[in-house]
Amino acid sequence: MADDRVKRFREITGASEAEAASFLGSRTDVEACVNEFFDVLASGGGPPPAEPEVRAPIAPMEDVMLPPEAAFPHAIPIVVDNLRDFRVESEIQTARQEAALAGGSDEASKRFEDLFRPPIDILFRDGDFTEAKEFAKDENKWVLIDLQNSKVFLSVVLNRDLWQSVSLKSYIQEHFLLTQYNIESVEGSKLQRLYKVEDTDFPHIEVIDPRTGESLETLGGEGVTLEPVYVTAFLKAFIHLNGSPDKFDPPKKVTPRDVRRLLEEERELQEAIQRSMT
Repeated sequence: MADDRVKRFREITGASEAEAASFLGSRTDVEACVNEFFDVLASGGGPPPAEPEVRAPIAPMEDVMLPPEAAFPHAIPIVVDNLRDFRVESEIQTARQEAALAGGSDEASKRFEDLFRPPIDILFRDGDFTEAKEFAKDENKWVLIDLQNSKVFLSVVLNRDLWQSVSLKSYIQEHFLLTQYNIESVEGSKLQRLYKVEDTDFPHIEVIDPRTGESLETLGGEGVTLEPVYVTAFLKAFIHLNGSPDKFDPPKKVTPRDVRRLLEEERELQEAIQRSMT
């Protein structure tokens, strides 16, 4: 039973076996321990002290304690992914498991929704994709599709790290109509097939011509982190090359050079502002 508690705690939190055993102690309510563990981490502190537990002496044994390759640690590649936020990933996993364990309780669902709430203040919410295209055409704006895959962290995290950028929001509202669909929904699944988006193509953003539905540009891809500064520069380059839909003829593709030029201009502008302030 003790091993089951430790295993379950480790699966949710990512803690080591020693940390999990030490933290759990003799407590049996694993879910309560998990919540307490994440609450303390979120507040900036370390894990709370575990309940004291007196362990029985370990019986002597003879066995192979390590696999042969572990005897040569330099032969084992160590991979560090600086783009991942493991604490947030653990929170996502915990929220989902809490919702499942509680039968989809309101409290567990709300916790997950608050972490990665869609940018409803700039999203089109008055109809399906066909109606979004018609609305964008009337407004003379391009359509942005954020096609989300809830199983891909870099796709889900766009709601927290990309769409909350004030400068990006302002530029989108001026020139684009933002739509968002999950591939598990009927509309999202249809768009995934229409634009031939593979399961490895996430995060995934498309720039769409509202008159024809043609995909003009794609942002993202497997393992790609979409930073607000880069996405803003990319969209500015697109507008600079193509203008508005009513003046669009023929499409011009954004190149890395276009984006670098705008990023450099933005950097120089910020430096000039800093100099003027000092």
